[in-house]
Amino acid sequence: MLLQDPPEHTAIKKLALELFSKEALRKLEGAFNAEAERLISTLMRNGEVEVDAVDAIASTFISEVFLDALGAPKEGRELLKHFADAALNSTAPKNDRYRRKHASGAPALNWVEENMKREAVGERGWGKQVYTMVDDGRLSEADGEQLVKLIFAAGFDTTVGSIANSIRAFADNPHQWNLLATDPTLVDNAIEEVLRFYPPVRYTGRIATRDVEIDGHLIREGGQIMTMWLSGGRDPRFWQNPDTFDITRSNLNGHMTFGVGIHACLGQHIARMETRAVLNALLRHVGAMTMTAEPEIADNMQGFGHATVPVRLSPIAR
Repeated sequence: MLLQDPPEHTAIKKLALELFSKEALRKLEGAFNAEAERLISTLMRNGEVEVDAVDAIASTFISEVFLDALGAPKEGRELLKHFADAALNSTAPKNDRYRRKHASGAPALNWVEENMKREAVGERGWGKQVYTMVDDGRLSEADGEQLVKLIFAAGFDTTVGSIANSIRAFADNPHQWNLLATDPTLVDNAIEEVLRFYPPVRYTGRIATRDVEIDGHLIREGGQIMTMWLSGGRDPRFWQNPDTFDITRSNLNGHMTFGVGIHACLGQHIARMETRAVLNALLRHVGAMTMTAEPEIADNMQGFGHATVPVRLSPIAR
C-alpha cells in the first residue's frame, strides 16, 4: 500500500482505517494503559532502579501490547529487537552495513514472514479482522497478508523508538519532566515535541507528479525526492530555538514526522496512544529520570532510534 496510488491505494486504505476506528482504539486504550501501569509499577516496586529504557521499557511494552493487538503468537517475539536492522536499512546502498544488518535481522524477517500468515495471526485482533475481510471477499488473500505485514512494520520499531526517544529527551531535560509532572495535561503536547525533536524515521521518499519549484530549485516530473523528517523538525525557519526540547511549544501540529496526504502514517493515533500510556505510568511512579551513561544511537539508515538509553529512575518523594 505504501507504493500504491489511487484508486488501488484508496480501496485498501479504506479497509485499513476500519481497524483503527475511534471505537477500536478506545477498546485498546484500556489494555495499553493497564500494561504500562503493570510494567512501570513492577520496575519501581523496590524504589530507585537503573535500566536500559529501550530493552526494559520501550521494547518490552510494544512487544506485549502491539503484538497482542495484532493477534501474533508470543513465541519468538524476542527476535524482533533486530527487525529494524533489516527492515529500516532496506533503503540503504547495498554496502557492508546493509549486508551486515540484513544478516542480523534475518531471523526477525523470517519470524514476520511466518507469523503474519492466516494460520498464525488469523484468530485474534487485527489479524482476525483482516482475514475476515478476505473471507468476505473484500480483500484478496495476498493483499490481506501484505496488510498485516504493513501494520506490523509500521507500528513496531517506530513506536519502540518513540517511547525510548521520549525517555531520553526527558532524562536530558529534567526541568521539562518536572514541568510535565506539575501539569500532566501537557502530555499530548509533550508527545508531539518528542516527535518533532526525535522523529523515529529519518526520511521517506516521494516522486514528483509534475514539474515543481521548491526554494528556487526545479524538480522535474518523475524526480525522486527524499523528505528529511529529522532535519525538518529542526528547521529554524519554522521552529524557534529548534534544538531546545520544549513541551510548551504552540505550533507543534506543524511537525512532519508522520507524513502528510494520502500516505500519512496509518498508525499514528496508535503510536501516540502507546507513548501516552507509558508516559502517564511514568508520571505516576517516577519523580526523576537521570542518564547514567551516554545513550547509543541505533546504527540504522532510515530509522532514528536508540540502541541503549541507560537511565536511573527515581521514585516520587512521598
